[in-house]
Amino acid sequence: MSVSNRFHLTVVSATIGVAVFVSTYVTVSASVPPSLAPLAKAINDFVGSGPFASLVATTTKALAALVGSAAFYQLLATVLRWVFEHIRFLRKFVYGSEFLEGTWIGAYGTTPDRRYTVEHFEETLDGVTVRGYAFTEAGALDASWNSNAVLFDSTAGTLTYSYNCDLTASKTSHQGIAVFNVERDSTRSAPRAMIGYSADLFDGSRTTNAEAKLSDKQISLVDAQAAARERF
Repeated sequence: MSVSNRFHLTVVSATIGVAVFVSTYVTVSASVPPSLAPLAKAINDFVGSGPFASLVATTTKALAALVGSAAFYQLLATVLRWVFEHIRFLRKFVYGSEFLEGTWIGAYGTTPDRRYTVEHFEETLDGVTVRGYAFTEAGALDASWNSNAVLFDSTAGTLTYSYNCDLTASKTSHQGIAVFNVERDSTRSAPRAMIGYSADLFDGSRTTNAEAKLSDKQISLVDAQAAARERF
């Protein structure tokens, strides 16, 4: 089950639990302004004495429960989403073995064409986004890319994503795909390193890249690039 599905299942379960509690243990009384009291009494007397009194009462309760549950669900989902997206420890706990968020550093190629890579992984309930950068040995930006669709198979330990890439030496953007096998302590542990390749679709040539996780946080490109040079 995906993280998004688990999240909404949790919200639905909480909503049902609160609805049952309210309907069982809480008595709600409504009051109206004194000026409307006669009208309210007349309506109650008419409904309560009519032939469809039971049906009206049941329907009213059902509608009230439906509206109340929907409103509570929306409120709870909004609050929990805000908490989830602002507390990294909670995201790390919920994602578990699927936790990729943070800064990844790597390198590919050999001197004088060696490139150092920095990738920022962002995880939300809507999925994973990858923003990557490649730097020359002189420290100049060589390329940048953004993912289109990211798929991480935590069982197989494979990460695949398509991307749009911009090369500083090229006037046009191009698309490609990246495929990595992750390294981890166990199938219950989050990845700590990965090795694989990226392939641009216009020529199909593969570039091998090894990466390691630098931090769960979004480290600046300057600091991350320095760490990549030191490590690789």
